[in-house]
Amino acid sequence: MSLTDEELEAIMAEEEASLAAGIGGTTEYDPWSPFTQVPLDAVIVAGEMIDRGRTEIPEGITGVFAPDILPTYGDDVTTRDIFETYNNLSEEERRAVDEKMLSAGYYAYGNKDLSNLESPAGGLYALSSAIKYYATQGVTPFDGLPDANPDDLIPEAPVISRATEAQINALADSAAGNLLGRNATAEERQLAMSVIRELEASTSTTGMSPSGADVEAAFAESAPQEVALRGSEKALSVFESIVGR
Repeated sequence: MSLTDEELEAIMAEEEASLAAGIGGTTEYDPWSPFTQVPLDAVIVAGEMIDRGRTEIPEGITGVFAPDILPTYGDDVTTRDIFETYNNLSEEERRAVDEKMLSAGYYAYGNKDLSNLESPAGGLYALSSAIKYYATQGVTPFDGLPDANPDDLIPEAPVISRATEAQINALADSAAGNLLGRNATAEERQLAMSVIRELEASTSTTGMSPSGADVEAAFAESAPQEVALRGSEKALSVFESIVGR
């Protein structure tokens, strides 16, 4: 059974429509889509009427307004527009917006850790959250966000873990035992105290916690001759143990 010309034309037309729909439905990757569940073409702020002034109707115009005095409307603002505006800000301007979003609690879980401000992706996710809220207010985040609370932008003082005197004395005795074969003297314990306290104060910048190795290094520097003598004694002891076998 063969198809009639009309049936064939209908099938071809359907295939062309399907192909056209497939081509039309193919969209390029949008860089903002991973950061928001809000449709990028969603209108967040509708374009407002711009009244160009209709104080007088020109002579001879009846029943209608002249085109040059009719009100016009501004452009709608979409989700995509807001992301692109944010992306095109200077570093200083974007930082100011990020600080406002951080202070207002739009970063993940309301986290106000200042380290969030160093994450570009974190700023985009925060912007998405701000867009969803301020859309309910009919404004963009740029217009709706309040100024950042200065207190939220002050870095927290680092928590410094301090060793007790007993712990430092134990480190001193251990270091002296390893290097010199005896317990630490009062002067060496005081040296250990000074070294540990100095390192504890610098932990916030170096990220390194003091250890027994630091105390040993200080002892080795303060008593090089005794350390060298102890080393010689150890070497002789090892030699004698080998010969005596």
